[in-house]
Order: sequence, then structure tokens, then C-alpha cells
Amino acid sequence: MFGLDFQLFQMINSLAGKSALIDSLGIFCADYLKYLLFLAFGVFILYSFLKKGRKVDTAFCFLFVAAVAAFSYFLITPALKDLFVRPRPFVVHQVNQLVSEDALSYSFPSGSAVLTFALATAILFFNRKMGFVFLVLAFFTSFAQVFVGVHYPFDVIGGMLVGVVFSLISWQIFRIPGLDITRSL
Repeated sequence: MFGLDFQLFQMINSLAGKSALIDSLGIFCADYLKYLLFLAFGVFILYSFLKKGRKVDTAFCFLFVAAVAAFSYFLITPALKDLFVRPRPFVVHQVNQLVSEDALSYSFPSGSAVLTFALATAILFFNRKMGFVFLVLAFFTSFAQVFVGVHYPFDVIGGMLVGVVFSLISWQIFRIPGLDITRSL
């Protein structure tokens, strides 16, 4: 399984270093797009509290789902990294590394994938159109981590799964019978 993971990594990472434009786009997606997603997520939370006709309970439910997503990033991800102890690709292989990353930090799961997919999934519960936009952007920021040489594809896929699962769990925990929280924002 790790052989396939490395082959996929090589296929994606081998595209780095061939075009300054594509490299710049990959670096932007890997290092900066996630911060724009966090900012947009904050605006989305604020909007959910301020929109006329929106139940305050719904906004708090959304905030709870977001808090669980953050919990999965800050507590669960480091625990999984320590459990799996998988070195980053640039530590054990010759790669096209376009961004710096701590060589002592572990690779599995991708923290960026955990957080961006947890937040994107949370938005999907409340607004399908915006949720799909966030999922696409989360995909780009996550797989850009492979392109720039700091994660394997399975790190990203694992991070995606962790993020989505924690959002699903928080959604199930907070569902209140009779509360209409699926109405589009």
C-alpha cells in the first residue's frame, strides 16, 4: 500500500519545478489558500448569526460543528501523527520540495486536510452550494501539499477522512429533534 502511495506521490510531485507559474500556484494553494478558507469560514459564521430569519440555535449548532472540527485538528491530528510516526516525504526521499516544513513533524494525517475538510463539511450541512465550493478549495489546498513535497497522497486522504468523520460526528451529536438546521443559509 505504501508503494502505491509513493508512486502517486512521485507522479504528482514530479510536476513541481517545471513551470514557475504552476509552482507559484501550488505554493499558494499549499501555504495560503487555507488561510483564505479560514477567513471565509469566519465570515460564514458571522453571516449565519446575522442573517434575518435565521434561528440563533442554528447558528450555534454551526458553531458547535466548527468547534469540533477545530478539536479534531488541534488534539486528534497530533495524536494520530504520534501514533503513526510517518516521516515526511522530503525526509526519506529526494523530492521537489517547494515549501519549508519541519522535518521533525510527522506526515500522517495531513493537518491541513483535516481542518479544511472538517470545516468544508460543516458548511455543507448548512449550505450545499457554499459547502461544495469549500470542498473543492479544501481539495486544492490539501493535494497541493503533495505537489509541494510535504505530504504523501494517503496523508491527505487520511486527513480528509478524519475531518469529514469529525464533522459528521459533531453533526449527529448536536442534532435536535424538531430543529430545522438543514435549511439553506
